[in-house]
Amino acid sequence: MAIDASVAMSVKDNLSQAVIGMKNSMTAFRGDVTKLEQELKKLNDIQAGTKTRLSAATEEVKAAKKAYQELGDSVDEAQRAAAKANWEQAESNLRSLRQEYNLVERQVRATTREFENMSGVASRSQNRAGPGIMAQLGQAGAWQMLGQTASQWANALAGSALGSAGGNLFSGALSGAGSGAAIGTMLGGPGIGTAVGAALGGAVGMLGGAAQNFESKDAAFKDYYGGLYEAVAQGTADMLSSGSAIAGSREQTQMAFAQRFGSDEAAAAYLARVQSMATKTNYSYDEITGYSKLLLNSYDPESVFGILGTLSDASAGLNLNTSDIQMFISGLSRMRTLGKATNEYLDYFSVRGVDAYAALGQSLGVDKSQISAMVTKGQIGGAEAAQAILDYIDQEFGGLSEKLAGTYDAMVNNLQDTMANLEAMGGTGYNSTRISGIQAQQDAYGGILGDAVGEINRIAGENKAYLENLSERYTREALSAVLLGQEATMFSNEDKLKLDEMREAFVLNSAAYEQGNQEAGMKMEALKEQAEALATAAYQSSEQYLSLNNVEIDQISAIRDNTAALESWRSNYEKNLEFTKGYAASSSNREQLLSGMPAQWQGAMHGQSPYGISSNAYGLSRVPYDNYAAILHQGERVLTARQAREMDSGRASGPISVTVTGQWSVRGESDLDAIGLAIANALERKLAAGAR
Repeated sequence: MAIDASVAMSVKDNLSQAVIGMKNSMTAFRGDVTKLEQELKKLNDIQAGTKTRLSAATEEVKAAKKAYQELGDSVDEAQRAAAKANWEQAESNLRSLRQEYNLVERQVRATTREFENMSGVASRSQNRAGPGIMAQLGQAGAWQMLGQTASQWANALAGSALGSAGGNLFSGALSGAGSGAAIGTMLGGPGIGTAVGAALGGAVGMLGGAAQNFESKDAAFKDYYGGLYEAVAQGTADMLSSGSAIAGSREQTQMAFAQRFGSDEAAAAYLARVQSMATKTNYSYDEITGYSKLLLNSYDPESVFGILGTLSDASAGLNLNTSDIQMFISGLSRMRTLGKATNEYLDYFSVRGVDAYAALGQSLGVDKSQISAMVTKGQIGGAEAAQAILDYIDQEFGGLSEKLAGTYDAMVNNLQDTMANLEAMGGTGYNSTRISGIQAQQDAYGGILGDAVGEINRIAGENKAYLENLSERYTREALSAVLLGQEATMFSNEDKLKLDEMREAFVLNSAAYEQGNQEAGMKMEALKEQAEALATAAYQSSEQYLSLNNVEIDQISAIRDNTAALESWRSNYEKNLEFTKGYAASSSNREQLLSGMPAQWQGAMHGQSPYGISSNAYGLSRVPYDNYAAILHQGERVLTARQAREMDSGRASGPISVTVTGQWSVRGESDLDAIGLAIANALERKLAAGAR
């Protein structure tokens, strides 16, 4: 990338030398202009290549970003970090290419401006005669060099102090002043002509700098709103992808709970409470449903939520993880199922921070040192022990989960659960509608259509293998002919002679290599590669390969002809065309931009002639500014502002008949807009003609 930038800078240096040589002679001057034209062409080629690479880099960023965002939970952190690093590297490359493109673009504009200035001066010089012409050329060249030097310093200093926008204005003004002074010197002579030319050139140059700044701002605006469009479109796609997966998983979960509860309604009601709990506790939806499956073996559905709330308090106070909560639930369920407490199950709690022996001692009114012996003797029931532990957790940690819910990490997790619920709604809508299409696909491809497609796929596999085998056979025969001296049967007589020559050269070089000649070994390697290249060329010239090529050409032609009659391509074209529109595409922004321009410029933007007088043969809906000049035609009528307001407000009496003829085909909203515009234009012409 640095190569292109250095080329641009070297061209800039050459331009300076061309201007210095301008004062030597007319012949040398013409030569420099020609050289400048050549350098300009080179710059344009560089710019085109950079733009192509910029487009490719943009697509690479999109692909890397999509690859990173599509990573599922199955990948490890190393893979995720590698995908993110790839995305960041692609973005870094894109930024570098944009800087390079901007540099080349600025150089093209500067070179174009210089070429036009020099060409204009040369043209005028050829039409002038008389003594002193070479002196005037020398003075013009001096002013030109002075303007360029001042422009370079202004761009460096003002750009450093005010940024690129300020640098462009100062650079444009001083460069224009230098060019204007040169032109003024040629046309009006030194002194007044130089001063007037410098003043006019400076003003025009500043306008050019302002235009350059607007182009930069417009490019940033296009990138920004284009990014917004891509972000929202990608966001919807990601939501549906994630939501579809969540909804599918929850659909299977509901089936399992419906089997347990005996009805879909009971399962749906239970899982609705699960969703609500997930957004308010440190549990996720899937964690609650997993815990519920264990607890429902020994607890009723209503008790499950209370137990999970208690265990959530313990999790908040002891910083427990999912595995710890699962062990607590296993201990409670097993003791209740077994009907008695065991030291093994009590240790599930004790080793994780809940003193189960103290809990039982407190519940039974005995010292906790006696609990182990009582448990061994089977004197403590399972349900009694489980409840004692839950009561102890409430006493020690009650309310901590609510306090935890106000911390940053907990709020982030709860927000994720809330967003997952919203995504699941999108996924439910998608899945419920998509399922009919999936069934239709299954029915079609699982039947006779699938058999037909499968047969075509089998043939396609045969075709691919046939061509690969043929290509490999050409390569084998070519290598066998050169390396082993065997006969090649697949090649033409002309190609066989080439292989024979390669074989002779290979034998000679092989003997030389055996004598220690390393260069002969290099030639042997080259002959082997030449044989492979000849084999590839011969294969791609074979009747079989050319037949395939003709089939592909016919296919391309058929797709083009079939598509041309449809409108599918036009929608893509129109969407891409919209992205080329910038800041001025908005009517409010366009009027704002025009308001700061001279009246004549505003008129030009509204379709007036270069002389500031507009022809409105089909009427004008509104005079855009004061002192607006227009050419009127016989039979037309001009209204005052008051009459126009009355007509706009509907005070004109009597119905107005409008007839719109022609064939109309409504394919979308754009066609409706076109019809509406035709009716509006016809109505406007009626009103302007004084219809009653």
